[in-house]
Amino acid sequence: MKLRTATVAVAALGLIAWVDPKTAAPVISKDAAADEAKRQMVYVLTARAREARRVDDIAFRLMVANQDLCADRAPRLGLAWETAAAFSDKARPAAIEAFHLGDGPTVTQVLAGGPAAAAGLQPGDVVVSVNGEPAPSGKAATEKLAKRLGEIMGAATAPVTFVVRRADQEQTFAVTPVMACAYGVAVEESSEINAFADGKNIHINRPMLRLAASDEELALVIAHEIAHNGQHHIQAKQHNARIFGVPGLIIDVVAAANGVDTKGAFTKAGVQVGAAHAAPAFEAEADYVGMYYMARAGYSTSGVEDFWRKMAVEAPEAIFIKSDHPATPDRFLGIAATAKEIEDKRSRNEPLVPNQKS
Repeated sequence: MKLRTATVAVAALGLIAWVDPKTAAPVISKDAAADEAKRQMVYVLTARAREARRVDDIAFRLMVANQDLCADRAPRLGLAWETAAAFSDKARPAAIEAFHLGDGPTVTQVLAGGPAAAAGLQPGDVVVSVNGEPAPSGKAATEKLAKRLGEIMGAATAPVTFVVRRADQEQTFAVTPVMACAYGVAVEESSEINAFADGKNIHINRPMLRLAASDEELALVIAHEIAHNGQHHIQAKQHNARIFGVPGLIIDVVAAANGVDTKGAFTKAGVQVGAAHAAPAFEAEADYVGMYYMARAGYSTSGVEDFWRKMAVEAPEAIFIKSDHPATPDRFLGIAATAKEIEDKRSRNEPLVPNQKS
């Protein structure tokens, strides 16, 4: 029976002919494809670096100008570095070409207006030593150098001595850190137009960079997220979640004592209610405080509220529906009102600080 089935299958295959393209397209060699793959990876890495540089420049400017308003502060040098070992085997040759990486931590970003730029450090400088200590090497050198610099600076702004190799010559630079809000910034690979803060860092999804076309619009987005961290909104939400979770926990415990397994449903519900409590108000406050961050950093706040009309194009349902964020008309009008408040204070030579509730 099996033999007959196989015979029928083979006979059927004989009736089938493959269909191939009829034209004679150019034949691409493996070497040419590999070369183009490297070129495209260089293009990708360079484009990503430009995006990161734009975000980092704006964030650095905002966080230095507003360090006195942030709850968390730390000294910053205004530079970033990479090592070839940190990249995968496939990406490493392209990374070396894109960033001119040497055999140690290599400077890839020197932020505009920052201490490293003022001292004279440049992209492509290979870090030889920091305060007399040899620079780390290997796959984790980027993280090790960041950790060691954090230990060296602590909470002070004493100069840090870098010895770097540039064009086969060693040069020494003294970089004096500046105080800034102590939050990291990252560009995330996500298709969602969004940005968010987690209490310690700020995350900007790549599509947001296209929507926020001008530096003022991107500063509005970043300042909003800095304000979330600076006002400790994440911690406040966690506190509210715990407070509202207690009554639910009591109900779950009482139910369990009477033989009813609620599986923690009332505790979970209380936590959700608590986390959502005041969430729209926190968003409005981040808009308000973020506008002051922008103004204090020297960005124009005139007309930036139009960004929320652009956001309405992407999410028209947010025009009418309030969730854990205010509706887009409320955000547009709130930002416009804050811009007027800031200009009024400027006309009266008053300090540019957010108004506090009495």
